[in-house]
Amino acid sequence: MPVVNLVLRDFMADLRITFAVDEGDRFTLLQRDDMPEGMDDDALYALAKKNLTEQVEFTLSGTNYGGYGILAGGDHEAAALCLDFIWDAVAKQAGEDLVVAVPAKDCLFMALASDPGQVEAMIEISRDIFEHGERTLTRTLFLFQADARAFSVYGAF
Repeated sequence: MPVVNLVLRDFMADLRITFAVDEGDRFTLLQRDDMPEGMDDDALYALAKKNLTEQVEFTLSGTNYGGYGILAGGDHEAAALCLDFIWDAVAKQAGEDLVVAVPAKDCLFMALASDPGQVEAMIEISRDIFEHGERTLTRTLFLFQADARAFSVYGAF
């Protein structure tokens, strides 16, 4: 049985980053033994963010519950958590703190922290996706503080 030695990076709360190589028709998870010689984890993370920025179109979208979502082709929505320019745009658009849910790899939702109804609607959608969807990630909810451009744990659904 082959030894799996994935390149992993602790990110936030219970989220970890895995790195993948786009092979056109599929993604292959990067193994530690396959990292370019002389590249450390920080350089790999910076390269991954650069590649995401250059190769994936991220779109801030409205939602049916009044909040926001990120669209990124169905494979990279959760990766938006890592990209500062997205959160600069989100902070400018929303103008206030947001509760953020990432129930699956292809779902990133936001609700205005000041609107309990919006937050609850987002949680219900996220709960349904987490319980019945594929490629699930986390039940953890995050608070994005617009002024500080920082995340903290808000709770869980």
